Amino acid sequence: MRNNQQESREEEMTTILKPLRNRRQGGYVMISAMALTLVLLGVGIAFMQWASDESIQSQHNLAGMQAYYLAQTGVIEEGLHWLRTQQAGLLPQQATRRNDGEVIVDRKLIGKYKDVIIAPVFGGLESGDIFFSKRKFRISATGRVVLPWNEDGRNEEKEVLRKAILYVSVRSFADYMYLTDHEVTPLGEVVRFFNGDTLWWRVHSNDTIRMMQRPVFYGQVTTCASRFDLQAGASPQFLGPDPAFNVPRVNIPTVAATVREGAAAQSNIYNLAGQEYRLSMRGSSGILYYWEEGAPFDSLTAHHVTVPLNGTHTCIFVERPLSMHGVITGDWTIGCSEDIYLIDNITYTCLNWGDDFSIEPTCTDYCGIVSEKKVIIANTWANGRENQAQGSSIIICAAIVALGEDGGSFTFDQQNDVWDTYIGPNPDERGRIHLRGSVTQRFRGYVHRSNQGGTGYLKDYAYDDRFVLHRPPCFFDAVDQSGRALFDVVQWGQAVEEQQDIRNDIRVRYN
Repeated sequence: MRNNQQESREEEMTTILKPLRNRRQGGYVMISAMALTLVLLGVGIAFMQWASDESIQSQHNLAGMQAYYLAQTGVIEEGLHWLRTQQAGLLPQQATRRNDGEVIVDRKLIGKYKDVIIAPVFGGLESGDIFFSKRKFRISATGRVVLPWNEDGRNEEKEVLRKAILYVSVRSFADYMYLTDHEVTPLGEVVRFFNGDTLWWRVHSNDTIRMMQRPVFYGQVTTCASRFDLQAGASPQFLGPDPAFNVPRVNIPTVAATVREGAAAQSNIYNLAGQEYRLSMRGSSGILYYWEEGAPFDSLTAHHVTVPLNGTHTCIFVERPLSMHGVITGDWTIGCSEDIYLIDNITYTCLNWGDDFSIEPTCTDYCGIVSEKKVIIANTWANGRENQAQGSSIIICAAIVALGEDGGSFTFDQQNDVWDTYIGPNPDERGRIHLRGSVTQRFRGYVHRSNQGGTGYLKDYAYDDRFVLHRPPCFFDAVDQSGRALFDVVQWGQAVEEQQDIRNDIRVRYN
C-alpha cells in the first residue's frame, strides 16, 4: 500500500517538473542562438570593415602607381627631353630645376608632376677637370595624384606622391665598338662586313652598312640609312637588340679639340719644327724621343723627354709625325695632328697574356689613341713583316680614333699595291690584329688585301667593356650634327632613399 502511494507521488512530481525542464532547455537554445547571432554580426561587421579597408588600400595603391608613372613622365618628357636639347659643352654643372607639368588623357586630368631636377653626379667633374670624366646626370621628378578620401564621415582629398629617378651618362666614342662616318675607303672602295667579322658591342655608321656572307653582331647595330646593303645570299646574325635605322647622325669632328685642350692644361703639347717623334710607353711614364724628320731612328742619338703619369690621367698631343709602342700603366690618351704609326704592341700592365688576351674588369689601365689623320699599323718585323719572317701579329689595347677629313682610317702600311715601293713575298700574311678596345674612323680602312696572294691581318677584335663605365681621359663626347650630346640610360631608381623624401612620404619606386 505504501509503495503504491510513493509511486503515485513520483509520477505526480514528474508531471509537474517536465514542463519546467522543457522551458529551461528552450532558454538555453535561445541564449545560444542570440550568442551566435552576435558572433555572426561581429564577423560580418569586421568583414565589411576589412573589405572597406582593402578597397581603400587598393585605391591608394592604384593612386601610387599613377603617381609614379606621372613622375616618370616628368623625368622623360621634361627632364631628359630638355637635357637632350643642350649643347655638349653647355650641360649643367649644378642642379637645374625644370617646369612642372600635368598629364591629360581624353581631356581628363590624370595628375601632375613637379620638382623636375637635373643634377650632375658628383658635380659632373672628376679631378676638377671636365675632360677627365664620364659625365653622368641624375634626373628626378615627383608625381602627384589627388585621391577622394572619407575619414570619420568627412569627405576629404588625400595627396599621393611618388618619386622617379633616372641616371644617364653622356655617350662617348669609346661607347661604340665600331663607329664609322663612311662605309668606303678614302679611295671610294666599298668595304663590307663578312665571314669572320664578329662585333661584340654597339656598331654605328652614318652611312649605309654593307654586308656579305655571315657576319655576327652581339651589340645593337644602328645606321642613319633606311636599310642595309646586303650582297646576294648574305645572312648577317644579329644576336643582340634589333638593328635600328634612320637614327641621328653621330658627328665625327676633324680636330681633336678635347685632347688638345687637356694636353695643353697639363703642358703636354709637343711641336718642334722639323722633328718627328716616337713614344715608348714604359708603365706609368713614357719616353718621348724626337729627332730630325726623315732620318733613321737611333735611341742613342735621339733627344728625349720623360712624360710622367699626371696624377690619375695624362693627355699628350704631338703636332708632328708620331710612332708609338709599349706597355701602359694608368689612364692615358695620346693625340697627334699627323698619322700615328703603331710599330709594336700597345698593351696594359694588367693584360692577360693567355690565348684570349683578356683584360680583368678591375684593371685601371686605359688608353686612347687619337689621330687627326690616320692610325696605321707599321710594317715592322715585330708586326709580321715579310710574311711573319721575324715576328707576327700585333696587340692593341686602346680606343682608336682616326679623324682625317680626307682619309682618316684605321689601316695597315705597305699593302703590296703595284705603285708601292715595297713589294713583299707571296703571300705576305702578317698575323692577326688582337684589338681590345674600339675603333672610330672617318672612312673604313683595309686591314687585309688580296694582293700578293694575301696581304695583311686577320681580325681578332673584342670590345673593352670597361669603357661603358670609364672613358679614356680627354675623350670625345658623342654628339649629333647640332652639337647636342647623346645619352645612355644607366639605371632607374637609386640604392638608398633620401631622408627628406621619407619624411615627406614621397616614396621612390624601384624597378
